[in-house]
Amino acid sequence: MGSAKALLALTLQLALLGSLAAGVTAQQRYVVTNNNVNGANSATVYLAGGTTLNPTLTKVATIPTGGSGSPYGYFAANLVALARAGANECAFVSDGGSSDIAGINLASLTVTGQFKGSSTDLASSGIGLVAHNGYLYAAFTGSQTLATFAIGSGCTLTFLGDVPSVGLGTSSMDQLAANGNMLVVVYSDTSVASFNLSGGIPVSNGDLQHTTGVTQYGNQVGAVDITRDGHYALFGGFGGYTMVEVSDISSGKITPTVVYGGPDQSLGTGAGSNTIWLGPEEEYIYITNTFSFQVTAVPFDPKTGTVLPFASGGCIMNLKQLNKTASYPGSIVSAGPKEQGGITLYVAEDGASKPSSVSILHRSTSNGQCTLTESADSPVWDGVTTDLPSIAAYPPRPF
Repeated sequence: MGSAKALLALTLQLALLGSLAAGVTAQQRYVVTNNNVNGANSATVYLAGGTTLNPTLTKVATIPTGGSGSPYGYFAANLVALARAGANECAFVSDGGSSDIAGINLASLTVTGQFKGSSTDLASSGIGLVAHNGYLYAAFTGSQTLATFAIGSGCTLTFLGDVPSVGLGTSSMDQLAANGNMLVVVYSDTSVASFNLSGGIPVSNGDLQHTTGVTQYGNQVGAVDITRDGHYALFGGFGGYTMVEVSDISSGKITPTVVYGGPDQSLGTGAGSNTIWLGPEEEYIYITNTFSFQVTAVPFDPKTGTVLPFASGGCIMNLKQLNKTASYPGSIVSAGPKEQGGITLYVAEDGASKPSSVSILHRSTSNGQCTLTESADSPVWDGVTTDLPSIAAYPPRPF
């Protein structure tokens, strides 16, 4: 019996080593980081495993991008984007220090090149990315330009053009989200705007504005997500409380937002909501509480665009933290559709001057009440960077 168990363990170990050597495939779940290292940037690839109740991440490789990162930029920005191109799974990692985007073939774990926009596309505080319908859209913060690249089947990029994109306070872009023919942009001065993508290259919808939370409550918008049907845009902010704003964008433009949460603490007691993620089932909005180092899940009705009170089935948890002086939790993401028994969430933990890590969470629901728990193996030390604001997970949500 003992030898049989030993043989099984050895077989599983060899299978894992074989999968790591071969990179990752479309049948697997994985997480990719942008390590955002100044001088010699890299991306780390993790293979997701374990059980539904105790998920794990195993490091596959750390891949130098060939460019330089830009630490301590806008931490709501997506600095890594994943996309399928032909038969290849691709990662695109922004190099804010060298103003380029590295392409990575995830099956071979090789860099396909460093791709630039126009000669005037510059990044001072990073390059926010979103992949959508065969294009990669890149927000160059230094030049305040929105660049469009066509994604090639070999995980390459072809620059198509760029357009100016400046906030109401003449600021640069922070985060991007795309759905259908609409791209929604958040600027670092907390104004928001949208663009039409029907022709590939974005065309402004002429709806640049401050949200209701900014004008009435002094909220500072930093995050955006869009519902599956493209009917609503969701905004998160980095004030001292949990707040989500919802705009009806079904007309093709951003409309004045409805504010949920804030000083009344109806969305819980977490401090800050600078990164948000609408779960694959759209039943919950997941929020990283930037200042209290927590994660909050609040119920959401995608049919009406209503964020429900925390008391109606929300949950909150404290992150373990790899090092207790970490400055903030960054992006929160999930991979693929809802799993049996709940979903797995991954959180980037920025370490400031200390090591950064990735947290692994599980959300379950019983009788309409959710529970968030952190995996026994979490957090996973990145081992490369002290500035980890952004991660991405594959396969993508169903929308």
